[in-house]
Amino acid sequence: MLINLETFQGLVPRKAAKKLGKFQAQIANDCNLLNGDLRAWLQNKFMWTPTKVGAINSLYRYAQAYWFHWTESGVSVVRAPIAGDVTDRVIFTGVATGPKITDNTIAIQGGGTNYPNNAYDLGIPAPTVAPTVVGTPNADPSLNESRIYVETYVSGWGEEGPPSPVSAIVDIDPDVVVNLSLLNVVPAGNYNIISKRIYRSVDSGIDATFMLVAEIPVAQTTYADTVSGVTVASNGGLLSAEWDMPPADLTGIVELPNGSIAGFSGNELCFSVPYQPHAWPVAYRYATNWPIVGIGAFGNSLVIGTAGLPYLAIAGDPSSASVEKLETEQACVSMRGMVDMGTAVAMPTPDGLQMIGMGINKLVTASLMTRKEWQAYNPPSIHAYFHDGRYIAFYDATAIGGVQGGFILDPNNPEAGLTHTTFYATSGFTNREDDYLYLVVGGNVVRWDGGPNPRTYTWRSKTFPSPKPVNPGIAQVKAAAYPITFNLYAYEDVAGVPTAILKHTQAATDSKPFRLPAGYLAEDFEIELVGSSDVSQCIIAESVDELKAV
Repeated sequence: MLINLETFQGLVPRKAAKKLGKFQAQIANDCNLLNGDLRAWLQNKFMWTPTKVGAINSLYRYAQAYWFHWTESGVSVVRAPIAGDVTDRVIFTGVATGPKITDNTIAIQGGGTNYPNNAYDLGIPAPTVAPTVVGTPNADPSLNESRIYVETYVSGWGEEGPPSPVSAIVDIDPDVVVNLSLLNVVPAGNYNIISKRIYRSVDSGIDATFMLVAEIPVAQTTYADTVSGVTVASNGGLLSAEWDMPPADLTGIVELPNGSIAGFSGNELCFSVPYQPHAWPVAYRYATNWPIVGIGAFGNSLVIGTAGLPYLAIAGDPSSASVEKLETEQACVSMRGMVDMGTAVAMPTPDGLQMIGMGINKLVTASLMTRKEWQAYNPPSIHAYFHDGRYIAFYDATAIGGVQGGFILDPNNPEAGLTHTTFYATSGFTNREDDYLYLVVGGNVVRWDGGPNPRTYTWRSKTFPSPKPVNPGIAQVKAAAYPITFNLYAYEDVAGVPTAILKHTQAATDSKPFRLPAGYLAEDFEIELVGSSDVSQCIIAESVDELKAV
């Protein structure tokens, strides 16, 4: 009998131990199998201890210097798509007080390190009261001008909101002062509003065009309009007529390359105006048949995971997005488990991990595990991250009698199997700027695979059957460094049940062959390797001659 392991692969839980591929594993903990050798991931590197009380369930690296962290588990963060922005504005949703926006003047100021320290409510509301307008008409009615006025709020970042109700129509002599009063002041809510703009019509009726008259401080309640028609015509028109506030429960936001941000509210997919992250027109919302659980983006496309069927949206222009229901019987069960994998989105479902993208729509774990084995991970608890082409996920199955842990999978090559981690993270963040994955483990922010020392892996082979009872006599482990712990298991009948019994354990200290114990015969064997150095090959044989023939 000869067993020659020269490649090392991961787990395929749906297969019986004897029916695994030659190089597939029953146990693959903390194994880095990216190149076919058996390697260890590096230990996590400590970065920072969060200061908020409680488990940190959401994480974001801000300005490459600060850790935004939340105890809420559904926080989504995107950078504001604004040309020339020097304030490092970011938007986040998923907190109890609704969608927020912050920048470097308030997020990291105000004392303490409970970042973000402060944030404004996202959006600019419409003033609620129409201006009161008083003007003097000309004695000759043919010389009068009919006008209506509106006002808008403006933030300290220059963001403009939707207009107030229109004033009553006034017929006035255009050469006299028009007095506006009862102008709106700062609205309720924590908005960064510092001024307001006054617009007047250049024609009348339902199709009136509004042009800018002036911008005044937000606290000012009166204004005397003496601006000439020529000046008003050159000031620019009102662009924000349909720039509504985002839904109060907007969540799950992702950024798109067209400058828009997408999120969802209930069963509605919502978009912002491109490059105007405060503006979320009602006309840019698209309903699905089921509540939305999460969304993921690749290019200008969005995968919408719902409690029923998934959808695919093409949103080159969010005002006319194409939203298509996919006839795929896979509901999304975890917003935090939806991950942009580059050309597709991975989505946890009740049956496994679904990949949806251009030209792809398949359950990529189907060859690895059945629904029963996938359910052992408690899919609604999964939160995952894309790093180096892998889907790196963590799960909490304690509520169903399981454990907390993690797994790593290459969706593009699932046949290579998956591996497990021996630690659990409560949250994480893939930082595109330095290409590191950061996790919260044991209450600390750490950098995945970033420490100076390797972890200790455990890799256990398939069950290798022998055509007849044998007693392997010799073994060899070829590694980059030693020691490597070698364990040999043989199956024996224990109370009528075939059971793997440890027959030999040895710390291999070099690449020389070593003897295995005699005194037993068995038909089924398993090899287990425990260590931290790279292993390229492991062999067991009945004799030295058989070993030399390899």
